[in-house]
Amino acid sequence: EMFFDISPRRLGGFFTTLRDALENVAQGDGRVTLLTAGANDPAYFSNAYMARFLDFTLVEPGDLTARDGLAHVKTLEGLRRIDVTLRSAPSLGIDPIYAPGPSPLSPPGVLFAAKRGLTKFANMVGAGVFDGRSLAPYSANLMRRLLSEDPILQESRHLNLADPTACETYLADPASWRVSPSRSPARPGSSGDMIDPLARLAPEALQGVLRRDGWRYVARGMTEMSLAASYDSGAGRDDVVQKPYAMRLFVVKGPNGFEVMPGGLAQNSDFRSADALPWQGDAKDVWIVGEEAEKSPPASVVLDQRRSSAHKRRLGRDLLSRVADNLYWLGRFIERAESNLRALKLVRELFTEAPRRQREPELLAALLELHLGEGGVRKPRDKAALIAGMADLVYSPTVAFGLHASLDGVHRNATQTRAHLSRDAWRDVAALCNDPAWRADPSTARPLTLAEPIENGIRAIAAFSGAAHENMSRNFASRFLELGRRVERGAQTVDMFQKLLIKPSEDEQTTLLTLLQLCDSFFAYRARYLTTPEPAAVLDLLALDEINPRSVAFQLAAIEKAIHKLPNDSHVRTPEHKTALALLTDFRVMDAPTLALIDEKTGERRNLAAAMDRAKTALELVSERLAASYFAHADKAEEQTALTRLETPK
Repeated sequence: EMFFDISPRRLGGFFTTLRDALENVAQGDGRVTLLTAGANDPAYFSNAYMARFLDFTLVEPGDLTARDGLAHVKTLEGLRRIDVTLRSAPSLGIDPIYAPGPSPLSPPGVLFAAKRGLTKFANMVGAGVFDGRSLAPYSANLMRRLLSEDPILQESRHLNLADPTACETYLADPASWRVSPSRSPARPGSSGDMIDPLARLAPEALQGVLRRDGWRYVARGMTEMSLAASYDSGAGRDDVVQKPYAMRLFVVKGPNGFEVMPGGLAQNSDFRSADALPWQGDAKDVWIVGEEAEKSPPASVVLDQRRSSAHKRRLGRDLLSRVADNLYWLGRFIERAESNLRALKLVRELFTEAPRRQREPELLAALLELHLGEGGVRKPRDKAALIAGMADLVYSPTVAFGLHASLDGVHRNATQTRAHLSRDAWRDVAALCNDPAWRADPSTARPLTLAEPIENGIRAIAAFSGAAHENMSRNFASRFLELGRRVERGAQTVDMFQKLLIKPSEDEQTTLLTLLQLCDSFFAYRARYLTTPEPAAVLDLLALDEINPRSVAFQLAAIEKAIHKLPNDSHVRTPEHKTALALLTDFRVMDAPTLALIDEKTGERRNLAAAMDRAKTALELVSERLAASYFAHADKAEEQTALTRLETPK
């Protein structure tokens, strides 16, 4: 709210005052962060603008962590200690130990660092109690008791309706008062200001509510507002008239005590008397001018200074761990959504267009259960059961790996990382997630009518891939997006082998053809081999070929390359890098005919099963270790810790 509708003419002085105050608290080179509630916060863009302007780090509660009694920000380079935090996020949810709230990402222990004085909150947690209505009836007495001073500006009239005398005053003339919940914030436009919960009660009912729950409410009286000249073009006239107005100013504690910020906001109203600041009239900037006002540098000068001294974030080593985590899962959910769409496309085509011999219910059920899980298609696997399985895969929010959950994950993570995506990439994500076909109520045959939405979805994902590849800077942000995509695509391809190829089917050519189509590699196979699908050739193309973007080996090579370029202060490979490199080497020495061999005893491809089991386990381990190293910043591996101790001089 602080930076709503402020003209750039005086932003230099406004921000300079705030910056000096915060850096004075930080004492020199201390790190200052601006804590926001997240991208859904109405003030998020104002906070982002201020953070960029002042070169502060914009963080959310999930970006913080507490270690050894100190508060830190999680970045790719590691943990960075916080000295001062300008808090915009609500107190509830900052620290679940002291202020439990709705956020599951809030770090426990951050407020302990504040209590010890090692981290300072410029807007301390709990300060909102002075922003509420509950203390308003006692504000003058509190100032006299705590500060031994009378208030310079008188508080507007308030009544605590838990007091019988105050209730009598209110009941004598309810129309002169407006009631608010005592916990409601005193902010323009808040629900506590807009709605009087007792306004329509009959006198008897009103008295009963006050007797039972009067402690829940505060009544505020009307205040006469001053008048100012205002241009009025309403009702077909153009004239300058006198209109009531209210003014909002801001105060910050700086090196020389409290200072009035040079910027504020005036808002006019259609009513001379009001019980709260107006919020629906015309607004205009207010500038506090003093003897030193003209000496304040303009915004352009301050911004130029900041540009010249700011760290050039070309590689993005200071990328927040939360953002890297969101980009990683954006890549995973994008791949998961594409795999869902390709499976749905193939099942629908086989169900409606393929020759009868290719409409094998077990094969169609296996394709659906790649994402539905075992038992996802009920038995007997007839036409009705298969259509029901398709509907679950598209519409059911309870299917963890289904299309509904995947698109929700795409949209959620893309929203959180929008600043790192190109405009085209965001447009493609929006087109994919907002298609009404995915939110329709499923009917008996609706899944069979999704041919066009499925094609549009696959094209949107292909467009997103192109935009991400061509328009994103090749920094750490793009690498985590790439890592997410490669890990998920590798895992999906491994699942396909395990589900479709380990146990040979009676019509294996149809199964192999299906696998090629799922991986969008049918044309590549036909151009290379010019034969009907054969197990060894398909395995070579989809498992071992490092130049095929759909093969497992290609994903492993891309994963190893991306991890190699991530921040690592040690000359020793990280655990996730070792795991990825070992798995890539394992695949590089495999032989396709050996993988295709069928064991005479079990009737299965045991070599293929073992290789896919190793790949699945290793990919899961890579993902877990990436999260521990770069997202959660868990303790280092024992061997790295031991080497660090050996190399540290005594």
